[in-house]
Amino acid sequence: MGIDMAQEEVNNSFVEISSIEDNIVQSKAALADYTRLDINLETWEEQYRNGDLTKKKSLLGSIIEKVLITNDGVEIQYNLAVELFKENCADRGIETSPLVRAQVSHT
Repeated sequence: MGIDMAQEEVNNSFVEISSIEDNIVQSKAALADYTRLDINLETWEEQYRNGDLTKKKSLLGSIIEKVLITNDGVEIQYNLAVELFKENCADRGIETSPLVRAQVSHT
């Protein structure tokens, strides 16, 4: 193996390590989101129902990144991987109906 090939392997390894480190950072952020939501999930719906408008906006803002409105409908983009979170909740028997993805048709 020549020096150039060894250097290329080292460079590829650094790229792979960087990618793994990025995945770790993203996973830690997702875990923090899940933990924050998990702590409040059992009371989230109750807080929403009983809260004033400011409280409701705050609760929704904690899970919704943005709402896209187009001629075809409405798409809600969440701050976390809702489908994965819903699967994890289902495994634990926790209802996640407030987190259902909205699809509204334009008439």
